Amino acid sequence: MRKFVYNEIKTHYDEEKKAIEKASEGGKGKQTLVSSDGKVNTPEFAKASHQYKQAEKNLNKFKGKTSFK
Repeated sequence: MRKFVYNEIKTHYDEEKKAIEKASEGGKGKQTLVSSDGKVNTPEFAKASHQYKQAEKNLNKFKGKTSFK
């Protein structure tokens, strides 16, 4: 019984360790808006913020007086 419990705990922590390692190396090769040293990637930021600017323009079209009283 003790060996079984020890083995289950060991496999759990091994899987957790693998998941952490995979997550830490998973960021390589991706485009990010802010680099690891804190500098902003301006072209990528402009592309990403474009959709929010469009949404804000569309939202402003519908603002105004309503007929609700």
